[in-house]
Amino acid sequence: MARLLRPRSRDDFEIAIICALPIERDAIEALLDEEYETDGFSYGKSVGDQNAYTTGRMGYQHVVLAYLPGMGMVSAAAVAAHLRSSFEKIRIGIVAGICGGVPTTADGTEILLGDVLISTSVIQVDLGRQYPNKLVRKAAVEDTLGRVNPEIRSFVGKMSGRLASKRLKKKTNVYSAQISTKEGFSKSIHPGPEKDQLYPAWHRHKHWREGVCSICDNCYHLEDDVCQEALQAPCAELGCDKSERIKRKRPQGAMGINPGDNPISAAENEEAQQACIHFGRLACSSQVMKSGQHRDRIAQIEGVIGFEMESAGTWDYIPTVVIKSVSSYADSHGDKNWQEYAAAVAAGCTKAVLEEWRSVDRPIQGDSEMPPRPTLLVSLRRDLDFVDRGSLLDQVHQRSSVPGSETTLVGSGGTGGYHCSLEKKLDEQANRQDLAELAHELEFMPLAIVQAAAHTSQPAPRCPVQQRINKFRRSDREKVTLLNHERNKTSSGVLRAKHRDTLTSMANLASAYWEQGRWKEAEELFKQVIETRSRVLGAEHSNR
Repeated sequence: MARLLRPRSRDDFEIAIICALPIERDAIEALLDEEYETDGFSYGKSVGDQNAYTTGRMGYQHVVLAYLPGMGMVSAAAVAAHLRSSFEKIRIGIVAGICGGVPTTADGTEILLGDVLISTSVIQVDLGRQYPNKLVRKAAVEDTLGRVNPEIRSFVGKMSGRLASKRLKKKTNVYSAQISTKEGFSKSIHPGPEKDQLYPAWHRHKHWREGVCSICDNCYHLEDDVCQEALQAPCAELGCDKSERIKRKRPQGAMGINPGDNPISAAENEEAQQACIHFGRLACSSQVMKSGQHRDRIAQIEGVIGFEMESAGTWDYIPTVVIKSVSSYADSHGDKNWQEYAAAVAAGCTKAVLEEWRSVDRPIQGDSEMPPRPTLLVSLRRDLDFVDRGSLLDQVHQRSSVPGSETTLVGSGGTGGYHCSLEKKLDEQANRQDLAELAHELEFMPLAIVQAAAHTSQPAPRCPVQQRINKFRRSDREKVTLLNHERNKTSSGVLRAKHRDTLTSMANLASAYWEQGRWKEAEELFKQVIETRSRVLGAEHSNR
C-alpha cells in the first residue's frame, strides 16, 4: 500500500489538532499511525513560539498536535497564534476532547454520554453585561465570532450528510474501541448504559441524608450553597434520589429494555450502545458549566447542543472545527468515569473525520515513507583548473543532510555539473572507465553530455557507451550527427548530414574548437558547414 512521504518542512502540514487535557492528548496520540520526530530530526519552530508539538501521520494525513498549557480560551488563543507562526499552511484546526452536552436538542434528539458533538458554529456565551438578574450577551458583529471560511463550512456540511455521517459513526466506534485495547487505556471502555444518569435540571448535587452536613441541610433553592465535599463526591455517596432520574430510550435500549410491548432485537441493542454524532452550534465559555438550569436556559436562547472552553480562542487564528465527546450533562452530577471513554471517542471521531478531508497536492511514495537519502554526485575526473569553494561545499553537505531536502547548484557551463548528469543518468548501465572516456570525448561541450546521456539511456534500441565512444572517435561529422539525435522521440536512425539541426550543431562545435585554440579544426569544420549549407539552401543562401 502506498505510504506518505515524511513532510519536507513545516509548510507541508495543513492539519492541526489541539488538546487541552492530558487524557485528550493521550487518546489522539494512541491513534497516530506514525510519529515523525523520533530519530533526532526536528521540524523546529519559529522564533518566539512557546508551543510544544508532536508531528505524525494519522491515516493518510500529516498532522501536528499542539498542547495547551491549561484549559480555557486564553491558553487556546496563545497556542493558536504561535501555531500559525510556525505552521503557516494550516488549513484546518481541530479542537478535540471532552465537553458538556445538552441532554435533548431542540428537535427532541437525545444526546447521551459518549456521543460526539461537531461544531457548525461557535458562540462565546460569557462575553456580555452582567445585570442583577441576568447576563446579557454581546451580540454586535464586532463582539461575536465570525463564520468559518467556505472550505470548512462545505466540509462540515458534507460530513453531516447521510452517507458521510453514517461512515463517521461506524469508524468512530471502531477507532475508539481500538484505543481501549492499547496498553494504559483500560479505562477507555464504555462504563455501561446503567451509569448514564440524567437528573432533572433542578435536582441539586448535595448531601441528601439529613444530619450529615448542615450546609447541605439548608440548601433548598438555586442560590443556596452546598458544601465543598459534595461538589467532589459521586451521586451514590451523597444519596441523590435514583427515582428522580430521567428515563430515556437509547440507554434503555442499550440495556435491552423496550418501553413498549415488543422485545428489543439484537441489532437494536447493538445500535443503542454505539456513540452517535451530532452537528450543531456549540457554546464556549471560560467557565465550566455545572448547572442544569443555566444549561437549559442558554440552550433554549442560543440553540446550542454543548458547552466547551477552547474553540473561541482558536477561532480567529485558524479555521476551527470542534470535535468533542460528551463526558457530562453540564450539570452538578458529573461522573469523571466517563471522561477517558469520551476522550477516546473524540479521538476516534477525529481520525474518522480526517479520512474525509482532502489534502492539496499531497506527495505519495510507494515503497518507503522516508524521502531518499541525501546523495552527493562527484565529477567523473579531477579538473586541474577547479577553483576551491570549501565554504560552499560545507553548506551543501549541511543542507543535504536534512531528510527530503533539495539543493541546486547553479554555475558556469563546463564546470562539472553536466559530467554529474551523465554519471547519474548512465550509472546503472556502464562502468566508470567507459563513462570517463565518453566524457573526455565530449570535453568542453556540456550540452553534448546531456544529449549523450538522454540518447544512450533511452528505451531500446540503445547505444552502448563503448559503441558511442568508437563512433565519436571516427570523425567530427559523425560526432555532430550523433549529438543531433531527436531525444524526445523513438528514432530508427540518426539525422542525415544535411539536416539543418546537424549543420547548426556542427557550427556550435566549430565555435567550441575556436574558443579552445584548436583553430585548424575549427576552420575545417566551419568550411564544411558553409559548403553543406550552400548546397542545401541553394539560391536562398546568403552568399549567392
